[in-house]
Amino acid sequence: AEVAQCPKALLWLKKFNGKGGGYSLANIDKSGHGGMLLVDLKDIHVSPNQDMESPIGKKLADKFKDSVLVALEYQFNGEKRRIEFRCRDNDEAQFLCTCMRVI
Repeated sequence: AEVAQCPKALLWLKKFNGKGGGYSLANIDKSGHGGMLLVDLKDIHVSPNQDMESPIGKKLADKFKDSVLVALEYQFNGEKRRIEFRCRDNDEAQFLCTCMRVI
């Protein structure tokens, strides 16, 4: 029988090592640095470009003129946290949101 597999976490790295890989849940330390468990995801928010508090640099401004912010809210050790993604446009933002909801 085939077993469906879903991601268990979202990891972020300061430096990607393409040689060995080996990234896993173990990369999330006891302070929550390095990622979030998807089971801890509480909410997803989408905001259009004009609602963003963090301005984008001049070099990327044209490429991201229609950008949309996707914020994932999650809980770690009882503390509310938030990670934000800037998507190029609404289609990319909706795709990310749909994927996160499916998982």
